[in-house]
Amino acid sequence: MRLTNFPVQIELFSQNIHCDTLLIEFRSDDRKSVFPLLSITLSAQEESKIDEALADDKETTLFFYPQHATIGKIQCYFPAKGKDITNERSEYLRALKGDIAYYPHFDEVAAFEIFTLARYHYDVYKTEKTRDTSIFYYSTEEILTQIVSKKLLLESVILTRDLVNMPSEDLYPESFVELIRERKWKNFDVAIFGEEDLKKLGCNLILAA
Repeated sequence: MRLTNFPVQIELFSQNIHCDTLLIEFRSDDRKSVFPLLSITLSAQEESKIDEALADDKETTLFFYPQHATIGKIQCYFPAKGKDITNERSEYLRALKGDIAYYPHFDEVAAFEIFTLARYHYDVYKTEKTRDTSIFYYSTEEILTQIVSKKLLLESVILTRDLVNMPSEDLYPESFVELIRERKWKNFDVAIFGEEDLKKLGCNLILAA
């Protein structure tokens, strides 16, 4: 059975960043502190553009191309003020193409969930597969603990998406049973009923389907 891998790598944000495009979310002025951490000095014009974007109510994106050994491009994302951040993040992240390293500002666990689902691709049957690299940067070990917990849920969501997308030649009753048997289950037992078991239980509607 062909299943996708988890689409996002999880790393601590630090000065040792390696990526083609670093997406930094800005929701307040203190976010500019990431540039000194990365040993990047902004020009007066670049700082002015960031200040203007922060003051604006509309969604804005700025691009910087720093002279940096391991970062190709910095994409600064300024969400619109007064709008639902969940929906806005979702629309913005789904539109992104190519290799992306994402460092959100506030609500990091929610951002991780949106980023993971936005970067999901089911292309296991394609000759040319999606090779995009997706990295999610978190800020603290406390946040990481929450992200690891959320990842368990997202793995199940991704598995469900895979099963929905899978053609019937690979997903049929016997292969589905095998998949269930291979999973590691906690806190409960799994019982699999065959046709004869269903007849004994009187599950005629299921058998008729």
